[in-house]
Amino acid sequence: DAATVFLLTDGNGLWISRDRGDQWSAVADGARAFDPQSNVLALAVAPDDPQEWYVAAFQQNRGRVFVTVDGGATFREIYLTPVERFGVFDVYYDRARRAVIIATGQGGLLESSDRGLTWRVVRWFADGLVRLIVNPANPSVRYVATSRGSLFRTLDGGRMWTEASAWFDTFS
Repeated sequence: DAATVFLLTDGNGLWISRDRGDQWSAVADGARAFDPQSNVLALAVAPDDPQEWYVAAFQQNRGRVFVTVDGGATFREIYLTPVERFGVFDVYYDRARRAVIIATGQGGLLESSDRGLTWRVVRWFADGLVRLIVNPANPSVRYVATSRGSLFRTLDGGRMWTEASAWFDTFS
């Protein structure tokens, strides 16, 4: 829906506009799992169901991932970082596999194929992850950026990873 725009904030939760940004309203969780004052770091909407959202947020000193299947009326927490002060910095919905992938500040790239009921480690990196980038033309090509500035690439959806940071040496 091209008219729907999301605003992720640092300390003011998640906002939505359904009219291309003319009017905004805070997303208020009727189940009260998702704190309206949280830092929202990433959002992924399931392409085949615009009511299903995955939200990465930092609240109560931990990274968390929430899912809503009713367009933000209620949320359920589906992931919590096991250690305080670590966040979940990115979330991606893999349309082909109907899976959610998250990048954590502890270095974990995790995947769930059942809306967050169970999680599988795709790869554990030595440094914290701050970004997951997926090629929209070829979703098997993915990159992760670490907190120390390294970049890793996979061409096969996450089975094999290579460090791509050496390419940075060509830049001043």
